[in-house]
Amino acid sequence: MVLSQDPPFLFLHIPKTGGSSVEEALFHCQSFDYFTITHGCALQYKDWLDDDFFFSLFKFAFVRNPWDLQVSCYRYYVLSHGINMTFDEYINWKFKGSIVHMVDRLPKDEPSASVDWLSQCFYIH
Repeated sequence: MVLSQDPPFLFLHIPKTGGSSVEEALFHCQSFDYFTITHGCALQYKDWLDDDFFFSLFKFAFVRNPWDLQVSCYRYYVLSHGINMTFDEYINWKFKGSIVHMVDRLPKDEPSASVDWLSQCFYIH
């Protein structure tokens, strides 16, 4: 997320949509003062910022083809962390399942691949 007061804009970084490249481009072309804040949704920023300031901002984000987004999430969150799950299982879990059923599929030797971590991956998408 990039927040600028002059010019007034808020770039909402949606994970796995190329937002890091947008942030990097903004930083290289900066002629403005900006702040960076962790990933969040528009409603969270609305709560965090003063109402008048929030509504004065030009707000933008980039989205991605939903299927490509799921393939990217699967590769990043599942395959790169050694989670034993096929793509079909991932899609069924993500859209129909429960995090509780995935505990036995998490690799024992990958500390970053925890149930809490996987539930955050589920939440942000």
